[in-house]
Amino acid sequence: MPKQPAPLQKRPVKVFHIREEWIQIYETAAAAPAAARQQAILKSLQTLLNKDASQVEALAGLRRLQSALAKSADNRTADAAMETYTLVQTCLIPIFMEVHFARTLPHESSFRSAVFSVIATAHEVVTKISDAVSLPGSIVQDELQYHYNTFLQSIQTAPTPLNDALISHFGAVLLTSLDRPVGRTIVEERFEDTFQSLAQNLAALAQGITTNTSSAGQMATKLHLAQKFDSCNDLLKVTVGLVTKFPGAIRVDNSSSKSQAHSLETLLAIGFQICFSSDFMPENQFMAGILIGTLLNYIPLVDWASALFGGPISNVKFFDIPAEWDTSCQYSYAALAVYRGLMSTMQVETLASMCRVDSNASIRIPLLSWMYSRITAICDTSTDSNTRVLAFQTLATWLAIVGEGLEKGSAEVKAHMLDLVPTDVCQRIFAYVFDGWEDPIDTIQHKLKDVFQGLLDLFRLISPDIANEQLQLNLNSLLKADWHRKVKYDLLSIILSRITPDEVLRLRPDFLLVCFDVMRNPMMASRIAAFIMKFFKEAFSQTKGASTSDNRWWLEPVVKALTSENHVVRRYVSEVILVSLMKAHKSTGAILLSSLTNSSNEYVEDRRYKLHATIAVLKAGRLLDTGDISRNLKDDSSIFEQAVGHPDLNLRIDVLGFLSEAQKATADFIDAEFPILKSCLLLSLDNQSPEFRQRVYGHLQKLLRRVRRTLYANWRDYRSRKDYMDKKETVEKQPGNHKELKAECDELVRKMELKKEFLRWLCDVSVTSIFPGSSFQRGNSNLLLMNTILDSEHYAIDGNTRVDIADLPGYPSIVSSRTVQVLLGILFNDSYVPNRQQAFDLLTRFPNRLPGLEDEDVRGLLTDGLKKAASIRSLDSEIGSVIVRLVFAKYVVNGVSFVQQLLDLTEKHVEVGRKNLYLCATEYPMHGIFGTLQAVLAEVRFDTPSVASNVDTWRDLADRCFNLVKNACDAVLDVCTDASPEGNLPASFADMQQNMENLIADAGDDIGAPGEKSNEAQLILYQCFHTIKEATGVLRTILCSAPLPAAKDDEQVIIRYERIVEAGNLLKVLLASIRHRGAFSAVHVCFADVCSTLLSSGKDFLADLPRLWLDDFLAQVMSLDVSITRRSAGLPLGVLAVVSAPVPSRPVLLASAMDRLFTIGMQDVPEETNEQMDLPQVHAYNIIRAIFQDAEIATEVRDWMGQGFALTIKGFSSPSFPIRNGAAMLFTTLITKALGTKKTRDESHSVNTVTGREFFTRFPNLHSLLLTELSTAVDFLEKGKVHPALHPILTTLVRLKPSPLESADAATSISAFEPIVARCASTSIFKLRDMAGRAYAPLIISSQMVDTVKSLLAALSLKNQNQLHGSLLLVQNLLRAHLAKEVAGISVRRAVITELVPAFSRLTWVYTANPCSVTHELFIAISREYFVEAEWLQNEAEENLAELEALAKTHFAEIRTTLWNHCHAEVWKSARAVSAGQKILFAVAEYSLRREQAEVCLKGLICCGIPNSRWADVVLHLLDDRDYEVQLTTIDFIPELLKSYTDYQEFGSVLRKLAEICVSSNRYYRAPIAAAKLLTTFGSANSAQLFEFMPLAELAAALMRLLQDGTRPHCAEAFLPLLGSVLSHAYRAQQSRLASDFSHEFARLIKFWSHDEQPLATREAVFEAIERLELSSIASHLTQPILVQIVLTMMKLMEDDDSDVRENVARVAAVELLSLPEPVTAARCRVVLGLRAARDWVHTPEDVDGFLGLLLGGSGQ
Repeated sequence: MPKQPAPLQKRPVKVFHIREEWIQIYETAAAAPAAARQQAILKSLQTLLNKDASQVEALAGLRRLQSALAKSADNRTADAAMETYTLVQTCLIPIFMEVHFARTLPHESSFRSAVFSVIATAHEVVTKISDAVSLPGSIVQDELQYHYNTFLQSIQTAPTPLNDALISHFGAVLLTSLDRPVGRTIVEERFEDTFQSLAQNLAALAQGITTNTSSAGQMATKLHLAQKFDSCNDLLKVTVGLVTKFPGAIRVDNSSSKSQAHSLETLLAIGFQICFSSDFMPENQFMAGILIGTLLNYIPLVDWASALFGGPISNVKFFDIPAEWDTSCQYSYAALAVYRGLMSTMQVETLASMCRVDSNASIRIPLLSWMYSRITAICDTSTDSNTRVLAFQTLATWLAIVGEGLEKGSAEVKAHMLDLVPTDVCQRIFAYVFDGWEDPIDTIQHKLKDVFQGLLDLFRLISPDIANEQLQLNLNSLLKADWHRKVKYDLLSIILSRITPDEVLRLRPDFLLVCFDVMRNPMMASRIAAFIMKFFKEAFSQTKGASTSDNRWWLEPVVKALTSENHVVRRYVSEVILVSLMKAHKSTGAILLSSLTNSSNEYVEDRRYKLHATIAVLKAGRLLDTGDISRNLKDDSSIFEQAVGHPDLNLRIDVLGFLSEAQKATADFIDAEFPILKSCLLLSLDNQSPEFRQRVYGHLQKLLRRVRRTLYANWRDYRSRKDYMDKKETVEKQPGNHKELKAECDELVRKMELKKEFLRWLCDVSVTSIFPGSSFQRGNSNLLLMNTILDSEHYAIDGNTRVDIADLPGYPSIVSSRTVQVLLGILFNDSYVPNRQQAFDLLTRFPNRLPGLEDEDVRGLLTDGLKKAASIRSLDSEIGSVIVRLVFAKYVVNGVSFVQQLLDLTEKHVEVGRKNLYLCATEYPMHGIFGTLQAVLAEVRFDTPSVASNVDTWRDLADRCFNLVKNACDAVLDVCTDASPEGNLPASFADMQQNMENLIADAGDDIGAPGEKSNEAQLILYQCFHTIKEATGVLRTILCSAPLPAAKDDEQVIIRYERIVEAGNLLKVLLASIRHRGAFSAVHVCFADVCSTLLSSGKDFLADLPRLWLDDFLAQVMSLDVSITRRSAGLPLGVLAVVSAPVPSRPVLLASAMDRLFTIGMQDVPEETNEQMDLPQVHAYNIIRAIFQDAEIATEVRDWMGQGFALTIKGFSSPSFPIRNGAAMLFTTLITKALGTKKTRDESHSVNTVTGREFFTRFPNLHSLLLTELSTAVDFLEKGKVHPALHPILTTLVRLKPSPLESADAATSISAFEPIVARCASTSIFKLRDMAGRAYAPLIISSQMVDTVKSLLAALSLKNQNQLHGSLLLVQNLLRAHLAKEVAGISVRRAVITELVPAFSRLTWVYTANPCSVTHELFIAISREYFVEAEWLQNEAEENLAELEALAKTHFAEIRTTLWNHCHAEVWKSARAVSAGQKILFAVAEYSLRREQAEVCLKGLICCGIPNSRWADVVLHLLDDRDYEVQLTTIDFIPELLKSYTDYQEFGSVLRKLAEICVSSNRYYRAPIAAAKLLTTFGSANSAQLFEFMPLAELAAALMRLLQDGTRPHCAEAFLPLLGSVLSHAYRAQQSRLASDFSHEFARLIKFWSHDEQPLATREAVFEAIERLELSSIASHLTQPILVQIVLTMMKLMEDDDSDVRENVARVAAVELLSLPEPVTAARCRVVLGLRAARDWVHTPEDVDGFLGLLLGGSGQ
C-alpha cells in the first residue's frame, strides 16, 4: 500500500560452503551396504550436505547425526562395529575435521558446538568399539591433533594482529574445542603456543585500536573499529576460557618458562590498558576486568593487593593503571569491571583476606569491605546507565560471595562475613533496590532483582533472629509504601519465598482488598495481578482448608473483585487471576459459585455483576477441565442467553472465551455450542471498540484452530473405522461389532457436518457482512475474520498427519470467486486505508490466478488501476496503486518490461510538472504515479536469480528512478521551501488530503480550468507536498531492498555508490529546507530507513555516509544565515534519523551528537543578535527535545537527562525569547520523561509522583544542581525579582513525595531543599506562595512533620500578611500530604491529635483579630478540615481507628465548639462594607470566608453536638443567605444531614424551601439547578416522604414552565429528571388527573431535548428522566399515544452517537418495558422493543410511520 512503507527484504543466510569432495565421500559411503544404524547416520549427513538446506535444517541434521552416531556404539556384532569404525574413519573424519576448522562455518555457537559434538561423539564411539575391531581407538584424536596443529601454525605465521574474520574464527574454534574432553586434550598439548598466540594478537590488536583512536576523530574511528572491538572481545573471552580450563598450566615461580611469564605479564598489562582506557567500548572493559581477575589468581596476594588498593608496587612491575582508579568517577566503570573480575574468579578466602589501604599500612581491612565501600559510592553518584547496571550487577556478585563465605567458609571467614553485613548495610542495599526498581532502564531492574534475591539469601544464612528482624523491617517498609508503586508488588512477590502470606495478612488483614481496589488503575493492574497469583499459590501451598469459613481471607476479596463496578478489576480477575486461583486449590471454583448463588450476597459488591462473576468462574473451570460444559449449557442455558446480548463487553468476551477455549486443543464440540457461538459472533463483529474487536479476533483464532483440530480428528477416526469395515467387507465377513462401528461412523459424520456447516456459515457471514456503506468497524472485523479463517486453513494440525483434511468432502474454504469480488470491491470503494490494506493482504495470499478472474478481467483491472493512479484525488490514486501492485504481484511475468512502461508514464507526468505545476496538479499529478511505482518496486525480489542475471537492465531502471525522483523534487521544492506560498498551508498530510477533497468537490467538472487564485495555490501546494512523500518513498524502496555495493567502485550492482550518495544528499537537502511538518515528516521516514540500512551494511564506506550527513546537519545548526523556523523544521528529524538507527554503532553516534548539541546550547547569546534569524542555540534545544521524545532511544538518552535540566535552567535566564521558549518546551519533555505522564488531573496524586529518593537516585547530579539554582532563585525573589528558573524547579519538587525509607542525613535527601523552599512562603506573589506550599510538603519526613508544623504556627504574626498566608499554606500542605492514606504512621497521627490541637487553640486571634479575609479564611479551612471534619482519621488501619477516634473526641471538643460559635455568629452578621478601591479582591476573599464559615456551621451540626431541633433553622437561614456561595455550600451538605434523620417531619420545611429554590427566578442559576439535583437524588429512594412536604401540582407546573424555554439546556439537565420523579409519584399516588394533564407535555419535552443537536448532558438528562418515570409501574396508566411517544424517544436515543446514552437507555427499556432479567445491547433492545411496540402499542398511522422509519433507517440487527 502506498500509505505503508514497503517491508525491507531479508537477505538469505548462507550456511557454509559445501565442497564437492565431501559429497563424493558421502556418495561412496552411501553406495556401500550398511546396517540400519549406519543408514541413519548417512541420512542425517545427507541433510547437512544439501546445498539448498537452510541453517535451521542443517543444524537439525547435525543433531540427528550425533544422536544416530551415539546409538551406533552399541553394536551387537563385530561386523556392525567394523562398519561403524570404517564409516567414521573414511567418511565422518575427513568431512567434519574440515567443517570444524572451516572459516566459512557460521559463527553461531550452537552450530559450531553441534559440529564439534559430532567429532567428540565419534571419538567416544571409536574408543568404545576399538577393542572389538582390534584397531586403534585414537584415530579421531590423532586426526584432530593434526588439524589443530596445522590450524595453530597458520595462526602463528599470519601477520599480527590477525584480521577480524580470522580472530573470530580462531576464537570460535578454541571455545568450541574447550567444551569437550577430547578438545581440551588437544589444546593442552599446545597450550603454551596457544597462550602466546592469544597474548601476541591481543597486544597487537589493543595497540592498533589505541593508535587509530588517538590519530582520528573518536566518532569516525569507533564506527570504523566496530568490528575491531568485537574481535577484541572475542580474544578476551577466549583467553579467559583458556586460562580457566587449564588452571594448572600457568605458574608464576622459578619453574615457569620465560615465554609464559612474559605472556602473563603481557596479558595483565593489556588487561589493565583496555580496562582503564577510554579508547575501548564498555564490553571490552568488562571482559578485561574478568581477565585481570583470572590472571591475578596466579600471583600471590601480597604482590598485587597493596599495589591495587593503596600501596606502592612491590614485586609486580606491570601495573600501568591510574593512581586514582578506584576513587575517580572517570574510572568508575573500569573499577567495577576489576571488582567483578576479582570476585568472579577468586576464592572466598582470598577475598576475605586483610589488605592495607594506604602507603603506611596503618589500616588493614578485608578486600570485600573495601570493594563494598567503592561499589556503593559508585551506586550513589554515577549517572551513566552502563555504569549503574554494572554497579548493581557487581553488588549482586558481592552478596553472592558473602553468602558463599557464610555457607562454606571457615569459622574465621564466617566471622569476617558477618561483620560485612550489619543491619545498616542490609537496609542500605534494600534502599538501592527499592529506589531504583522503577528505573526506566529495564536492565537495572533485572540486576536489582539479583541484588534483592542475594540479600534474601544472606538472611537465610545469618542467624534466625537477625534474619527475621531484617525481613520484618523490609516487609514493613513495603507495606507502608505507596500502593500505586510497582516496586511494592514486585518485591513482595519475591519476598514471599521467605515469609508466609499469613504474616502479610496478620499485619494488614485488608491487604488483598486494598490490592484489588488499586487494580482500578489500568497501569498497575497487570503487576498487581501477577503478585496476587503468586500470593495465592504460596498461601494455598501452606493451607489445606476448603470450607467457606476457612477461606474467607481470599473469598471475600475475590468475590468483591468479581462483582466490582470497575471493569478493569473484573477483567483482570476473570482473565488472569481466576485460573491461577482455581489451579492452586481445586475446590475454589465450587466455593465461588456457591457464594455467588447464595441469596444472602454476603461478599457481593454490586449485584448487577453476579452474572459476570458466574460466567467468569465457569470459563476458568472449563479451561482447567473442572466443569461439564454439557451440564452448564443445559442447566445454566438462561445465563448464557442473557450474557450473549449483554452490553458489557467483558462479559461477552468471557462467554466467547468459554465457548472457544478448552484445556485440550482437541476437545470436541457439543451441539448446543454452535447456536450460542453464532449469536455471540453476530453481536460482536461490528463493535465500535477496537480493543474488544482485537480480543474477539484472538478468541476466534483459538476457536477455528480447535474446530480444524476436532474436524481432523473426526475425519481421521472416521477413515480408520471406514477402512476397517471396507477391508472386512472385501473378504465377505463383517466384523462382530459392525453395527457399533457403523453407528460410530454415522455419529462422526454428523459431527463433521455440524462443524462444516458452522465453517460455511462463518465464511458466508464474513462475506455477506461487507456491503457498500457498511461501517468501518463492520468491514474491519469481517476482514479480520476472513484472515483468521484463512490462517486456520493453513494451520499445521499434526506433524504426523495420517489423513489429509482437504480430502474431506465439502471441506469449506474462504477462497472463492465471491470472496475475490468482495475484496476487490473493498479495494475500489472502501475509503478506509486499514480495510484496503487487509483486503490486499488477503488477495495476495490467494492463489496466483485469483478465482473467478479471467484474462480480460485482469486487463480491465490494470486499466482501471492506472486510471485511478493518475487521478488528482488522493483516495483514487492510492486505490490505483494498490490495484496495479496486485496485478503485478499475481500476473506479471516480465517485471522489467512492466517497470519500464511505468517509468515512461512517470516521466511524462514529471515533464509536465517541470513545465507547469498547475497543469500537473489538475491533470497530470505526479504523486499517484510515484506511489504506484513505489508499490510495484516493493513487489520486486532483488535477490532472485532472474534479477541477478539481469543486473545491467535493473541498474538502468534504478538510475531512471533516481533521476525521476530528483527531477520531481526539484520541480516542487521551491513551493515547499517558500516561507508563505499562496493559500492556506495545511500542517499535515491528513489536512492536505481533506482540503484537496473539498476543493475538488467544490470545483466539480471544471477542475481542469483555471479557478480562483487561492484554490489554485492550495491544489499546487497539496500536489507538491504529496509528490515529495511518494517520490522519496521510491528512493527508500530501492535503497533498502536492492543489494548494496561491495566497494565504492563496484559496478556490477543495481545501486552504485554514487547513486547512494546522491539519494542521501537529496533527502538531506529536503529535510534541511522544507518548512512544513507534513512533508518533512514523510521524508524523515525514508531517510531513517536509509540510514539504518547503510549503518548495518557492515561496510565502512557505506556506514560513513550517515555520519557525514550528521556532521552536515550539525554544521547547519551553527549557520546563522539559515532560518527555517517552526521548531527547526526538519533539522531535528534529520539528526534523529541517524542517531536512532537500530544498529550497534548507535551509542557512538548518539554520544557524539549529544555532546556537540549541548556544547552549542550552552553557548551564551551575543548581545547584538538578530532574533529574526534562528539562533544555533534554538536549533540545539529543538533537536535535543526531539531526541528525548523519541521512544526508540529513550533508555539511552537517560544519561543526558541531568545535562538537559541544566541546559533548560540556563535557557530560562537567557535574554532571547526564542531560547526561553525552547527551554520551556525542553523542560516539559524532560519532566515527562523523568517523572512520567500524568495519570490523573491532580498532579500531587500519588500515581503522578515519585519519591525524592527515587528521583535523585536516578539523577544524582540533579540534586546539587537544583539545590544551587533554587537558592539563587530565592535570593532573587527576596530582592523583589522573579528568577526564570524558580517556577520550573518548584514544579519539579511538587511532583516529588516523601519516601518511607527517607533519612535526613542521606547525600541526596530532599530535606536539604526545605529551608530554601520555606523562604518562598513570604513572597508577595500569591501563585508562588501556593507552589511553595505544595513543594514544601514532600521535603519533610513524616516523623518531623508535627514539630515542623508547631514551629511554623509558633512563628505566625499579623505583621506580615503575606508571610502569614504562606506559612498557613505550608501547614495546610504538610497536613494534607502526611495525613493521607498510608503515609504517616500511627505515632504521628496520635501526635497530631494531642500536640497540634493546643497549638491551634492558642491562635484564635487569627480569626478574631485578623482584618485580612484571605488568611482568616485559610486558617478556618485548615481547622475545619483537620479538627472539625477530621476525615483523615479514616485513612488509618482499622485496628487503630477506634483509638484515634476516641482521642479525637476528647481533644477536638473544645476547638470544635469554639470555632463553631465564632463562625455561627459571623455568618449571621451583615456583610462587611467593601470600598470601591478594594471591591474585586476584597469581595472575593469575603465571599470565600463566608462560604468557609457556613461550611463550619454545617459540619458542626453533626460534629459539635448541636441538637437536631436547631438543624432546620440553621439550614433555612443559610439557604436564604444573600451569597450564592453559601447557598450552594448548604445545598451540597444537606444530603449529609439527611442521613441522620429517620423521620423527615422536622426537616420538611427545608425540603419545601428546596422546592421553592427550584422554581425561583430571582436566584443565581446554579442554586435552582443544585436544588433540583438534590431533590431528584433524594426522591429516588424517598419519594413518598419528599413529595409529602411540597405542593405537587405547583411544582410540576413550574418545572414545565421553566423547561418550555428551549435555550437553557443547563436547566433541562437538572429539571427533567426531577419532573420524571414528580410524574412517577403522581401516578403512584393516584393523582391521575394531575399526571394525565402533564404527561403529554412531558413526552413532548423529552422528544425535544433528545434531538441530536442537543448537548450530551441534556440527552443524558432525558434518559435519567425516563428512568425516574419508572415505566414498569406506570405503563398501564399511560395513554397509548403518550406511551408510544416515549418509546419512540427511547428508540431514538438508542441510536445516539454516545455509547453510554445508547446502552443506558437500552438498560432501562430492557428492565422497565421488556421485563428482561439482564440488560441487552442497544441494537438488540431496539429491535425487540420495536417488535413489542408494533404488536402491542402502535395503532395510528403516525405511530406506524414513526416506527417504520426508526426500524428501517437504523442499524439494528
